Amino acid sequence: MNELARKQIQDDYREILSSDAGKRVLGGIFYGGRLTTTGCLSDYLQGERSLASRIANTVYEVNPYGVADCLTAYEEFMKEYPNDERRDNTEPYDYDE
Repeated sequence: MNELARKQIQDDYREILSSDAGKRVLGGIFYGGRLTTTGCLSDYLQGERSLASRIANTVYEVNPYGVADCLTAYEEFMKEYPNDERRDNTEPYDYDE
């Protein structure tokens, strides 16, 4: 990737990180991608984690505290909704609902 394109991507990430909504969306990606989990994962889940890690690395380039800020924003948002009123992408889908 050339330097001009890289700078534009970093500027785009800065813009996303400047809003609460952007932080919540990225935090959801990190959470859903199991960025903070440890242990063995299936190939599919490892692929999700790899994608979340790639996004997190770009966030880190822009703001060393950005990943933590995004995870915090997402966790605080999710506390506003009890489990029975929301569904996140880590819960298995119940086809009988």
